Amino acid sequence: MNSLSPAPSPSSKTKDLDPGSNSRKRQRSESSQSTTSSVKRSASEGPAATSIHTVMDETACAASVPDSDIDSYMMVQGEDVTVLGPSQPVATVNLTPLEKFEYIKRLRGKSMQVGETWFLVSRQWYRRWEDIGPVDNTPLVDQDGNITSSLIEGVDVEFLPEDAWNAFTTWYGTPTHTLPRSVISRGQLGQPSLELRPPRLRVLHLVETRSDQADRRPEYVTLSTKDTVELLSKQLVARLSAHSDIPYRIWKIQPGEYEGVQFPAEKLFSAGADLLEISDRTLEDSLIEFHDAFVVEFQKDGKWISDQLPPAGQLTVSEPQPLFSQDNDFFSRIAGSSQQKFQQRQTPPPTGVTPSTSFSKSKDTQITPFRSHVFSKAKVVQEPGTLGLANMGNTCFMNSALQCLAHTEELANYFLSGLYQSELNPENPLGMQGAIAEAFGSLLHRIWAKDLSATSYSPREFKIQLQRFAPQFSGYQQHDSQELVAFLLDGLHEDLNRVRKKPYVEKPDWEGGGDLELAQLARDSWQGYMRRNDSVIVDLFQGQYQSTLVCPECHKVSITFDPFMYLTLPIPIERKWAHSIRYVPWDSSKPHVEVPVEIARGATFKDLRSLLGRWMGAPAENLLTMEVFGNRFYKNLDDTVPCDDMSENDVIFCYELPCNARQSRSYKAKDDDPFIVPVFLNDLYGRATTYGYRSQSAFGHPFFAVIDREEACTVDGIYNAVVDHLQRWTRNAQDLYVWEEGQATPVDAAPVIKVGVKMEIFDLRPQSGHKDYITSLSSYNPHRLDSWESRIERTGEGVPLLKEWDALYCDFDKNMKTYFFGDEISRWEHSTWETWETFIHPEYAEAKKAALNKSSRGISIDDCLEEFTKEEKLGEDDLWYCPRCKKHQQATKKFDLWKVPDILAVHLKRFSNSRALRDKIDAFVDFPIEGFDLTHLVGERKIGKKLNDSGANLQELGIHDLDEPLIYDLYAVDEHLGGLGGGHYRAYAFNHVTGQWYHFDDSYVSRAEANQAVNTNAYLLFYKRRSNRPLGGKTLQRIEEAAQASIEDDDITPAEQQLPTPPEETSPPAFVMAQGGFSVPLSPDKAIPLSSSPLDDLPTFDQSHNDPLIQSSLLLDTSGLHSLEPEWTIDRLTSPTSSAATEGDDDYQKLSSPDGSSSRSWDDNAPASPVTSDKSPSLQPVDSHHGL
Repeated sequence: MNSLSPAPSPSSKTKDLDPGSNSRKRQRSESSQSTTSSVKRSASEGPAATSIHTVMDETACAASVPDSDIDSYMMVQGEDVTVLGPSQPVATVNLTPLEKFEYIKRLRGKSMQVGETWFLVSRQWYRRWEDIGPVDNTPLVDQDGNITSSLIEGVDVEFLPEDAWNAFTTWYGTPTHTLPRSVISRGQLGQPSLELRPPRLRVLHLVETRSDQADRRPEYVTLSTKDTVELLSKQLVARLSAHSDIPYRIWKIQPGEYEGVQFPAEKLFSAGADLLEISDRTLEDSLIEFHDAFVVEFQKDGKWISDQLPPAGQLTVSEPQPLFSQDNDFFSRIAGSSQQKFQQRQTPPPTGVTPSTSFSKSKDTQITPFRSHVFSKAKVVQEPGTLGLANMGNTCFMNSALQCLAHTEELANYFLSGLYQSELNPENPLGMQGAIAEAFGSLLHRIWAKDLSATSYSPREFKIQLQRFAPQFSGYQQHDSQELVAFLLDGLHEDLNRVRKKPYVEKPDWEGGGDLELAQLARDSWQGYMRRNDSVIVDLFQGQYQSTLVCPECHKVSITFDPFMYLTLPIPIERKWAHSIRYVPWDSSKPHVEVPVEIARGATFKDLRSLLGRWMGAPAENLLTMEVFGNRFYKNLDDTVPCDDMSENDVIFCYELPCNARQSRSYKAKDDDPFIVPVFLNDLYGRATTYGYRSQSAFGHPFFAVIDREEACTVDGIYNAVVDHLQRWTRNAQDLYVWEEGQATPVDAAPVIKVGVKMEIFDLRPQSGHKDYITSLSSYNPHRLDSWESRIERTGEGVPLLKEWDALYCDFDKNMKTYFFGDEISRWEHSTWETWETFIHPEYAEAKKAALNKSSRGISIDDCLEEFTKEEKLGEDDLWYCPRCKKHQQATKKFDLWKVPDILAVHLKRFSNSRALRDKIDAFVDFPIEGFDLTHLVGERKIGKKLNDSGANLQELGIHDLDEPLIYDLYAVDEHLGGLGGGHYRAYAFNHVTGQWYHFDDSYVSRAEANQAVNTNAYLLFYKRRSNRPLGGKTLQRIEEAAQASIEDDDITPAEQQLPTPPEETSPPAFVMAQGGFSVPLSPDKAIPLSSSPLDDLPTFDQSHNDPLIQSSLLLDTSGLHSLEPEWTIDRLTSPTSSAATEGDDDYQKLSSPDGSSSRSWDDNAPASPVTSDKSPSLQPVDSHHGL
């Protein structure tokens, strides 16, 4: 594979650059594909934006190139793809290892700029990038060369600018998997962001009859979300045709699994084909998503294949009518502006394509808002609230969060009543111009619509607005569902904030006192907060907690009250960092051992050395911890390094020294300190490589020699010190020394006495520049080493020949190496490198046993709350400034709940993350479905009862309903399956309309039981407070006022209330018996009460059909009522057994006949037959003679 190195050139992307933004913003974004080489494809302008187009000469030539679409992606960004081989002259060729490191470090520190090309590099390779060969990105891609779904910068991947990438290819050769990516602008502020996962779009060729023999492998086009639809059309055509001047048009079809390239014409319209609107809009603005598929139709003999298809009556639909009473709502404005823009560019459609067909206009450019409705538990029409949300590429995190919030009854009623329209605050500088609230409101109207026959919906419009204001959620990378909930609640709050101009409010301070003063401080803090924040989110979701800090020196107490929107509860499992440490005693007669350890997460190597010192009977300050890689010291694990930074496979050595190891930054050097010198074993001659230098020649384990200043004055003294510790690693240690026979005695034989070391075993040479004992992993080069002669000449006699940060290299020839250690072939038979006894300390064994017993007892949510409210000491890096002591102190801190909201969102903190470790707590946390009592934990209640008994005025303190217990019931759970950075999100939610629990797995919705939501995957919990009065406070009052106003001024006729059926929803209407009565429709912007009818006095079906109340309730379309033949059923999709099977976005129910065939056609003249529902997912025919 050739190395692809796009060089920067002028790009249309530069117009997105925000001149004021120079920060390096990166998002966990999108998807990408494999890379191979291909010639450059032209990005020149194409034909005008009409429905019929011609293959231009400049794009036709590219069709003959059967290589990767990712190269095309880079080329159309304005980047030239050139081949850069190791022999190409670059200014960085002759750098030393230290200079290489500094060069890369400097390049990595630069800020991303829109229009640049950056490259992905595997973190696994990057951590040890010197001397392990060319860049290897294999860990980043799957078997097909596509980027894996869960990539986190600093954990899985590093981002490098082009100059750094070119340097790596020059130094180390052709890489494995070149992954270039373009920097684009994200969000309203135009933040530079690396497009990790550009959309990969499927290309298909429309044919009359598919021929398997003529078909070929699937084709794809990869473009940026910032590229235009016009460019997309040229790229799609270029993939399929090498001919010019052939008229073509492009159809967008539903994503799916399609074989090969040929697409039979007979399946075109059943695949939901829409004619692609060619324009200069971006793919992002046109709602084109990651896995979308397109069919290119070429004109043949002056005719279109699609025009020859049989007429399909079901494809004829009328243009949807606006459903809100006003024409200035959010999505109407979008639809109107886009319609006007396209009408200016649109040319008459081709013959055979009329505006009445479903493909006369792309459905992705039309946004149809839904009418508001408020539901009552007693008024069930179908099963509103059971709409699945399609996965648009790692958007399950968003879908699950939306389902939980959409099933918050009070929040849903607020939006469905239309009240939010009057409370929009688009001028709020902290808000999103009202766009998030309007997008969320429109989505709720669709989810709770009564007459939808679709089983799933792709929330593209919502995602567009989300990533517009929160670019961190752009693209197709997996994200944290809790982060989305937090952003969405905050965004909705600011968009709907009733405070139009926020005053300056000074936060009150705790001046000391008793319960009364504490309650007054809480009241003043809450009132001050409400002066700046007043919205439906505050009314429903926000509570207040008390934070108490105590100075350990002067005992000053600081109390503050702060609002919270959700509770993040730690799971009380003592997370341990576990590893096996290779311990090397200073005494060579003692064996080196492997010591398993477990230490608290967040501990540093200072803590680890203290533990090892206690276990091994050595002073902790004399222990030296190092990471070893490639027979060299790779990292100095000093006091500041967290244990979490080390991964499971990292090799950690702990060396016992006879002096202070100096790994504390507070250590002060002394004049008589001995030299601590790392020692490395090497072949005398390194092996030549194809890159023009000698390869790694190190072998065995490095070790340390401690040489006092007197020994350091002679080469023999240094040599002797090295041999004394080299003997540990060879089974022939006696042959390192010279032995003589001593004098015999009458009783004993003559002893053998060690008289010195053999000086000819290896060459010992020094090298400087090993700061922190680290050796560059570049190849060993004997010419770079110092000679003792030169050092003696420079220093003179009687002066140490060593200096700080020197290292010693022991160069063995082949014979000596084999004798003392062996070789690779003999598996180092004479060495002791892999001879490690396991040392298990009793303290370790006891801790393991205790942890096992604790895990068997289980964890409850009460345990999590206890952990949350537990007093803790601040960390050394999180000090508090004491105003009395006038300095930072390591104070104690405690959280308590003071006021709890009507809707309590609980975040179970399952994830932890560090630079080298990803972890998830999979422990089962038990939580109640009903009767979650928080009364005993809420300070407002406890203090309020005391003050009430003392005669205080609770009304003035804002304390109410002391006798009402604070008991909550569960109504939704957001669950996460898998590990950090990936996995899959799903949701359970209680439907307040049907009184039934449902499981939401993206598009798949199934009935569930409440106890199924209590599992080890539960991540976000949503509770609703029991109350003898309606929840929502000010919000509820406004909804009731709107409902009352609608009764007094309701002039909506039944004809005005009819909801049109969207074009793709062609399945027949399903009817469900109302439970306890019939729902009355709402006007678009007013809420009206729901009337009921006794169950024992139900009308017949024919009577109900002609009843004006039913005709106006949006339940029946009297102009097109259809029936099901008794042998037909409508089957709803069931949830797959695994998250891997969660693809697909069917916007209609599947109709199956007894013979297995399917149809979406309905006879308009068929007699009506009532259908009832028993809450099962399938609709079954009912004998019409029995009526309803």
